[in-house]
Formats: sequence, C-alpha cells, structure tokens
Amino acid sequence: MPSRGPETLYGYVSRLRKALAPSGVDIVSDQGGYRLSVELAAVDVHRFRRLADQARAADTDEHAVALWQEALELWRGEAFAGPDTSWSNDQRSRLDAERLAAQIDLADARQLGRHGVKRAIGLSVIPGLLAAVAIIYAIRHTPWPTSRDRVPLRIRIRPVLPSPR
Repeated sequence: MPSRGPETLYGYVSRLRKALAPSGVDIVSDQGGYRLSVELAAVDVHRFRRLADQARAADTDEHAVALWQEALELWRGEAFAGPDTSWSNDQRSRLDAERLAAQIDLADARQLGRHGVKRAIGLSVIPGLLAAVAIIYAIRHTPWPTSRDRVPLRIRIRPVLPSPR
C-alpha cells in the first residue's frame, strides 16, 4: 500500500460525504470499512413497493390507478442497466417481474376494476391470461441461442378437429 494511501482514501470519503449530504445519504465507518446510511423513503425501490402495497389495499379503483401510476413513474429505464454480474442480473430480473406485475395491476384497475374482472371475464380465464403474460415475459427476457447452442426442435402437431365417423 502506498505510504499516503490511507490519507488519500480519507480525503475521497470526505469529499464523497459532502457530495452526498444534500440527498440525505451519509457514509458511515463500520467494522473496518464504510457503508451508506440512507432512509428507506429515499430509495426508489422502497418507495415503489410502498406505493404498490397501498395500491393493492386502495378502497377504490380510481385511487389504486393513481397509486399504480405514481409507483410506475419512479422507473427510469432498466434496473442495473450497466453491470453484468450474476447478482445484478438476478436483481434486474426480480425488479422487472415486480414492474410487470404493477403494469398488469394498473391495466386491470384501469379497464375493469378489481371487482369487475370477476364479472367481466370469469375467474376461469384469469389463470390462462396470467400464464400467457408469463410466457411472453420469459420469451422477451431469454437470450436467443447462438448457432452453436441450437438444438433440433421436433414438434408433433395433433389435429384439433374431431375425426370423421
């Protein structure tokens, strides 16, 4: 370690503390290292989840729509767009799923209302719709195979019309 290494580090931490102070974030010395100290309400994902919980518990569909819109407006592009690590990719997938669920809930509240869904399309259709959305989501977020990854695909098509008698 360079002889002035610790002093240089302390100088950087001091400047970083000053830069982050207006946003309510502090850098705290902790067990031989540093950690960020921030209120949960200052972190967008926590605000999103709080608004989503409130939207699910809303008394009216209009209030739920307003809360879903406010929650979804917190998104600014793809989560963890830069890093390509297993942790960041897992977090990105999990957050994308939360965002998709919120978009579906917003669409339901806008079009049919929470109570109107049961009356309008019947409960038996909802699991199929959710499965279709999940399949579309999986397809959109699964990388396409390269030429060396390709495996022959065999599909057996069965007739859907009844056989002639």
